[in-house]
Amino acid sequence: MASKKGWPPALLTPVPAADRKRGDGQLVIDFIEALCPQVKDSIGGRAGEPLILRPWQRELLSHVYARRADGRYRHRRVLVGLPRKSGKSALGSGMALYALMMGPKGGEVYSCAADRDQARIVFGSAKAMVEQSPELAGVTRLFRDAIEVPGTGSVYRVLSSEAFTKEGLNPHAVIFDEVHASPDDELYNVMQLAMSARVD
Repeated sequence: MASKKGWPPALLTPVPAADRKRGDGQLVIDFIEALCPQVKDSIGGRAGEPLILRPWQRELLSHVYARRADGRYRHRRVLVGLPRKSGKSALGSGMALYALMMGPKGGEVYSCAADRDQARIVFGSAKAMVEQSPELAGVTRLFRDAIEVPGTGSVYRVLSSEAFTKEGLNPHAVIFDEVHASPDDELYNVMQLAMSARVD
């Protein structure tokens, strides 16, 4: 692993190789690279081209989506710290779309942040991916702050830090951007508690 540029990170929770092997990391990688195009020109490629993950991103996903021997995800929460301009939004968008499309029927996926504009960054990137992907566009409905999958009843929405309005949600996956910039931990706690109803 040390040969992969950017890997391993300075801090890393150990994950057994067997858990990574039986996990969903490769499925997520395949989904992102096949269905989630680049949305803007960058060092990673040009807009509209396939999003090809870097080796360290592949390693990261194998850790994030590792499964224990009982089939449950090894992690219910993952904290990933990345410097600016490292592809964080694109990776988060791909992960959110995977949860939306490959998650349970009636799944709820949320992009959260301290304010709505920040929360829309990852969501906006995901929405642009859907618009540029005929496969995803063909099975979704797009709205200003939501992506719906009519066939499964699943939805991906944007939320901001007015946590008192968020009780009653049942998220399957949450992408919380810039969590350190939140004015308090209320929204984080609400979403974490709400996820406790999910099996995985």
